[in-house]
Amino acid sequence: HNRNTPEPTLEAMQHAEEAEFERMQQLAREEEERRCPSLRHIPRFFERKARDADKSNSLRSRVMRSATLRLVHRMGTEEALVDEDLEAILALLKEHARERSADNVSDDVIDFASFVRIGEQLVATRGDRLRQFFKPSVFMKFPYDHDNCIPISLFFTFVVRKVNIRSTRSMVSPYDALGRGYLKEKDMENFIFELIPALPQLNQLQEEFYPFYVFTAVR
Repeated sequence: HNRNTPEPTLEAMQHAEEAEFERMQQLAREEEERRCPSLRHIPRFFERKARDADKSNSLRSRVMRSATLRLVHRMGTEEALVDEDLEAILALLKEHARERSADNVSDDVIDFASFVRIGEQLVATRGDRLRQFFKPSVFMKFPYDHDNCIPISLFFTFVVRKVNIRSTRSMVSPYDALGRGYLKEKDMENFIFELIPALPQLNQLQEEFYPFYVFTAVR
């Protein structure tokens, strides 16, 4: 039935989100007034410290959690690198690298000028999300030799680790029940439990032993 319905504009979607949020606020307010009729005339001036179980079900916590998940998802889709991006970075690093020998050990290095050129080329061909890895502040993170060159192996390892960290954060964020940016023990147990089927090393683990593995891994 939505076949002939035009795609909503960004402004329309934002308006719908605000309307839904106001509706949820109104429902929460009415529920509070039903439990405590005096709130219709006297505003609440004291909020008791909620328990974790209460926090996870409150409107504020649900909104915070939803906002956090949307932010992480947007960062993951707009800034995440794919395998083709990493392959392009490595290919250009090798293309612009020069060989350095020290203590009978050879290593490919790159100077700052080539570093900048690679960044500009990648941004032009693969998107602005790669700019973050080719800033002067990133170049200065690595040890440089007397020619002011840095090892490309260290730089590429840094990029891969950054990508893995962001990917892992995107994976675990949905399990943050309170939307506070960290996982409690129960959240971590849920994450590990649902991760088990995706681990090749645990293919032979019977499901009845899952709780024992989860308990051991989390502790």
